[in-house]
Amino acid sequence: MSDGKNIYAFFSKSGIFCYTLSGEQLWHTLIGDESSNRQWGSAASPILLGDQLIVNASDEARSVISLDKKTGNQLWKAEADLTELSYGTPGIVHGTDRREVVLAIPGEVWGLNAETGKLAWYAKTN
Repeated sequence: MSDGKNIYAFFSKSGIFCYTLSGEQLWHTLIGDESSNRQWGSAASPILLGDQLIVNASDEARSVISLDKKTGNQLWKAEADLTELSYGTPGIVHGTDRREVVLAIPGEVWGLNAETGKLAWYAKTN
């Protein structure tokens, strides 16, 4: 993932890295070292939303995590055991009064407030 200035890479339990386009490492952040009961590892890609780098760290931390893209510091962490088997890349929905991080998990779809990570809504799926 790139914003045209830096490159952001997610390597599961090795963490998230930020490099300049010329290859200089700016920061590295560890996000967890857990494993799901299937031990498949991660499949999601990080996404950018303004100054946030958002990653579905379901396998590593049973969480969706937002980092400051400039520093790698954690902005928020939405933890839930149900995320353990969620392997997809989150999407962003731009609502009239807020932006939401949308994530499919087993049996549900969640909308998280992009500023806080708090659950805004959920819907059951079949």
